[in-house]
Amino acid sequence: MTIADKAAEIKSALGDDGEEFDPEQVIEEALERRLRRRVLAELADEDEEPGERLIRRHLLAELFDGGPIERRRRRRAALRAAFKPKADIFEHDDTLVIQAELPGVKKGDVEITVDEGDLVISGERKAGPAIKDEDYYQGETRHGRFYRRLPLPAKAKLEQIKADHKDGVLEIRVPMPARPKVALA
Repeated sequence: MTIADKAAEIKSALGDDGEEFDPEQVIEEALERRLRRRVLAELADEDEEPGERLIRRHLLAELFDGGPIERRRRRRAALRAAFKPKADIFEHDDTLVIQAELPGVKKGDVEITVDEGDLVISGERKAGPAIKDEDYYQGETRHGRFYRRLPLPAKAKLEQIKADHKDGVLEIRVPMPARPKVALA
């Protein structure tokens, strides 16, 4: 079975009518599940009754990732997205800078949150005035919901994040802790 076949199988199981499903995301989620299972197996007590073991595993899973309901909610938000905004990410003067392309998106249609150490950019690009399909020569702009999840460094100063939206570019600045300087002898 290929990765694309597995992605199609998962997509059909979730019932997401024709929405795009990224094969790389399937691999990433499978690796996360495998790691989580390994950690849970190591934490399990062999002397427990089977029912107690199941309850303990469920509680530990809730602690690790918010549990099955939260996992499914995050997965569905990503699947509902019509597109992922392209982003440039670089460091400048002890600040992590994220510049996401959002042409045609108004400031009020963008939501920026931090979830489990990841920066989440989501929102909606609304279509302009109604134009009939037969009047189009070419249509390349995607409209609808967008979603992008970017991991942040562990020691980023999350409480000092600043964002600016100008000329179709969302710029997010995340202050980083100063790195120790090493003097050369």
